[in-house]
Parts: sequence; C-alpha cells; structure tokens
Amino acid sequence: MTGRFKVFLARFRVVRWLVSLKNGGLAFLRGGYDPKRFWEGWADRFSSQVYQRELHESNRWLLDRMREARPTQIFEVGCGFGRNLKMLREGLGYPCWLAGMDVSHHLLVKVQSEVGGRVPLVCGDIRRLPLPDRAFEAVFTHGVLMHVPPQDIREAILELVRVTRKTLWCIEEYVPKRREGERSVNLNEYTFAHPYHHLFGELGVPVSRHEYLAGAVTLILVRVDVGVSQSIAAL
Repeated sequence: MTGRFKVFLARFRVVRWLVSLKNGGLAFLRGGYDPKRFWEGWADRFSSQVYQRELHESNRWLLDRMREARPTQIFEVGCGFGRNLKMLREGLGYPCWLAGMDVSHHLLVKVQSEVGGRVPLVCGDIRRLPLPDRAFEAVFTHGVLMHVPPQDIREAILELVRVTRKTLWCIEEYVPKRREGERSVNLNEYTFAHPYHHLFGELGVPVSRHEYLAGAVTLILVRVDVGVSQSIAAL
C-alpha cells in the first residue's frame, strides 16, 4: 500500500466512522461486527434513512440490465426492506417471479408493505443459502457483499454461484484496481471493499462483464453468466 493511499484510507475511515456515529450503527457494533446482530438491531434506523429509500444510478443500472435480460425468476440476496424488489415489480414491464432473502428477520417484515404485495422471502445466511443448486434463473446482490467480512467472502461468492441457474449480478463498493491488490480493505467496522477481480478469478468463476460507477464511492458491477461457465466446465 502506498503512503498516499494509506492517508486516503485513514481519512475515508474517519468519515465512515462519523457517518456510523450519526446514523446510530455504532450501538450495534459493541463486541465486534456480527452481521445477524448488527442488521437486526439497525433495521429500523437503516430502513428509515432518506438515502436508503431513494433510487440511485446503481439501482437504475440494475433495472436496465434486468429489462435487457428478461429473466422470468429473480432472487435478491440481501433484499433489506425491499427497495430493489419494489423497483423491479413496478419497473420491469413484464411478468416475473420475484423473491428475496436477508439475514435480518426484522428487515424482511418490512418488505411486504414496501413492495405492496406478497413476495416469497426467506431469512438466512449468505454463506449457507437455504436453496437448492441452480434454484433461480437470475440472482443479484446490491450493496451486500460489501458487508460480508473478508474471512467469509469466498464462501459467500461460491454460494451465490451455486444457487444461480443462468446469470448472477453483483453491485458492490470497490477499491479501484490500481490500489486493490489481492486483499480486502476495511472501510469501517461493517463495510469492506473486496478485490473482486482477484476473488472471482481465484475461485474459478469467469466474469462475463464488469462496469464501474464513479461517484461519492466507486461501485463495481459484475455479471457472471453461470449457465455458460457450467456448460464449459462440463465439456
């Protein structure tokens, strides 16, 4: 890590810490970050934040890509209170079976009222998804892997691939490749910028497409055509 990047990262962490202090997240980090405990505790504050309820460029990117691909089944891992599921239900423009999963039961309770109708939901752990192999045609995460600790990220990625029949999309916070190396970077106690290029390659998962969105934070948008890679592996 260069000296300049260390300074940048230190400042970035201070800003993130102040944001966490303001939004109430630090109260659920005593004793360390446990995803289940943290998101159950922070569910009300998180789901009431104006920023979390708005649609941003990354949400619209997701909607556009789903319209192009036109999957008939979509499963969101880490659906939270249902922002993306609501967007897809209202914006896809064609019949599609939507479902979601989250680690927080408290957040899942909010989904039905948010989406405005019944959506199949399951409470579970991204490291051990309660689904059979190739369960859904399309699977996506949006700001979810960035909250998976480094020691668990490989297991989480492999689980996402396992339950995907055709296409996996991951939209996550990212450290630009020139600074990335092969290590995850802790942005704060519950947010991690993972080296996605390295991780997918290390796990033998070929990335079909990737894009970047630059703004207050840099996002990487990864597409994996799981069905194609599985066909190649079978040859």
